[in-house]
Amino acid sequence: MPKIATTGAGGVLGLGLAEALESSAWEGATFTLGGRNHPPFWKWDWEAMDLLRPGEARAWLLRHNPQFLLHAAAMTRLDTCEKHAEACQRINLEATQELCAAASELRTSILFVSTDQVFDGKAEKYAEDANCSPVHAYGRAKAAAERLVLEAGGVVARLPLLLGGEAGPQRMGADTALHQAMLAGEELRLFEDEFRAPLPAVSAAEGLLKLLQAMQSASPPQGVFHFGGEEVLSRLELGKRIQEAANLSASIVPARASSWGGPQRPLRLVLSCERAKKELFWKAPNLRQYLSANASS
Repeated sequence: MPKIATTGAGGVLGLGLAEALESSAWEGATFTLGGRNHPPFWKWDWEAMDLLRPGEARAWLLRHNPQFLLHAAAMTRLDTCEKHAEACQRINLEATQELCAAASELRTSILFVSTDQVFDGKAEKYAEDANCSPVHAYGRAKAAAERLVLEAGGVVARLPLLLGGEAGPQRMGADTALHQAMLAGEELRLFEDEFRAPLPAVSAAEGLLKLLQAMQSASPPQGVFHFGGEEVLSRLELGKRIQEAANLSASIVPARASSWGGPQRPLRLVLSCERAKKELFWKAPNLRQYLSANASS
């Protein structure tokens, strides 16, 4: 079984990855997580590693010499990336460049986790070969990192808005964040003009594991894969779905992303997942069923 180094498993995707690993055929594989904090749900090897420190990611990868690198670490909040541009570049782009160089030395195969935020939101749906068109600092850094990975012979997996449980303070899926706000009696101003195709983090993780398995084959896949939800709905509709599933009273007020005062936001991000369906036999779960099953968790 392979030796796999992992970054960025401390948030909701990492929580989904830990759940997927528990129910998969990866027994015997070695997973080593590098990050600033040891997530309480991570049962595999962990070592402190800070992507903000130049050279640390490279040294970490050279030290472990894995067959595969699952690079999922990122600074993702749009407003934080705009306010802290240097840190955004360092974590999202420069650290990726370091890891690509080290992986090339080691002949380590890279699976890079990217985002639907590399697109501008003007298309009905984005295929795997669509040109990147980012509109904010986070998207630009991730698009540039994608190019580095693809030039190094790695594989890129783009993910959408993720749903899932609470991995730590301010680290939770969009559904859990809304659910908690409803329980706290907060007024929710949710965009009626911003559309997403959300996906449970565990389903995204299952897709990544399928891709890692395919990368071990005699004819490993190349290029870009998408793992996205099947149903498209606005943030407002998502909030109402969660309220309905959990049978909660909530103050939900329609708002418009187009008049939001923060960084520009793509208004419609929907990923076409044809490669994942055809080559990996991956399928997104039913959103309504997922929300109902997780309403009380």
